[in-house]
Amino acid sequence: MFGGSKSNIPNWNNNKTTESQDVYCEGGPEDTISSIRFSNIPNLETEPQFISCSSWDGTVKVWEINGSYNGLATKAVGGTSMDASILGHCWSPDNAMLFGACADNQVKAWDISSNSVQQVGVHNSCVKDVFFCDKNNVLITTGWDGHLKFWDMKSSTPIFDISLEPLKIWSFSYCYPLLVGGLSDNSIFVFNMDSITQKQSNQPDIVVPSPLKFQTRSVEAFPNAQGYAVTSIEGRCGIKNIDFNNLKDKYNEDFNFKCHRKQNHNNDVYPVHQTSFNLKYMTFVTCGGDGNYFIWDKDKRKRLKSTGGCDAPITACRMSLSGSMIAYTFGYDWAKGSNASGGCPVGLFIHPTSEKEIKSSS
Repeated sequence: MFGGSKSNIPNWNNNKTTESQDVYCEGGPEDTISSIRFSNIPNLETEPQFISCSSWDGTVKVWEINGSYNGLATKAVGGTSMDASILGHCWSPDNAMLFGACADNQVKAWDISSNSVQQVGVHNSCVKDVFFCDKNNVLITTGWDGHLKFWDMKSSTPIFDISLEPLKIWSFSYCYPLLVGGLSDNSIFVFNMDSITQKQSNQPDIVVPSPLKFQTRSVEAFPNAQGYAVTSIEGRCGIKNIDFNNLKDKYNEDFNFKCHRKQNHNNDVYPVHQTSFNLKYMTFVTCGGDGNYFIWDKDKRKRLKSTGGCDAPITACRMSLSGSMIAYTFGYDWAKGSNASGGCPVGLFIHPTSEKEIKSSS
């Protein structure tokens, strides 16, 4: 029997975000989910077969996805522990392995068929993000030690090791050839992958101040590698464009906007935890500590979809490349400290989208 259903959606925390067609993935982690990933697909005409999440409880979980908009269902198919909190993860190109960025300073690989976990790399502090570059067949990792490392997994020594010390890399994203990351001094670094692999460059192509005033929460490369989104802890998102043939600090198409705020007597402002784009229309989703996710059109600079909110933060979100699904997860984000951590629900949901939710009207 499929493991996700509408009837089993938990009814907690004044949840008005989850809609009737959304599917709850049963058997998920017990602690806050750090990242969500859909399995790789060969083209936009193919939908992902699996969805995965990593968690602060040290586990990574996988569900099979079946059905379509009116009958989406999920089935839990596996999971493993990496013995340390997992801050980020990604699939291998053939979907045979999952790689974890772990808080014990290690990069780990889970071979799904053999159900075995092994170390494939190490940092000098927590590993924050991990991406696989199938063009160069290397694993890319970043850490709070300020290092950007590239692994061919034939050796325990990275083939490239770029230091941005003494700064920490808070967030990182990759879409060939764009590598972009947010640093602890509130600057943004950008690399062209070809500069690293062909020219052996160990310096960013450009470093610019974040367009946002407060601490960076996330960066996300556009799926066409022509720019990135950056979010902050202060309810804002910035859109930055990139032209590697004409690199500069600011382009006319760049802009910032406010989001994930509540118009109440306190004018509450929440962190914007993650963003994710679809390749079909280049629209994107944001999620935040206010318990909402929103869908935006960056080109027309407007919001396409609002949700009803929940009294629990949405800590992670992911949109499939075709835009047909949005995955989001509730959990505690520690924005209110340890005293507010008890009793916050944890759950992964998939929302099947309609075209009008992800595409602007003409």
